Amino acid sequence: MTEKILEEFNKFRELCLINSEDAIRTAEELQNKSVNHIAFQLIVFGLEEIGKIFVGWYQYNAKETWGKEHYNIPIDDHIKKLFWAIWGPSFAKEKITKKQIVTRK
Repeated sequence: MTEKILEEFNKFRELCLINSEDAIRTAEELQNKSVNHIAFQLIVFGLEEIGKIFVGWYQYNAKETWGKEHYNIPIDDHIKKLFWAIWGPSFAKEKITKKQIVTRK
């Protein structure tokens, strides 16, 4: 991994985090103002932005290159982005089991 490629990916990551923070902050400001449905959508968007970082990292590692064409992460794949936002951080910590995924609390 070259330093330039990592720098480009980190710019992408930073933009996703800024988008996520903006969406979550706006959702907090809208709470209890009779638009909770909009606040909910903003929270989901914020999570998707975090998931997009994981999807982007996977795409980078799969293709071993990074450039503007890789910013084209499937915007319509909301489920994939939400999955990675929720489960992505735990993959590095411990092995994920089927029981963890199907257990409902």
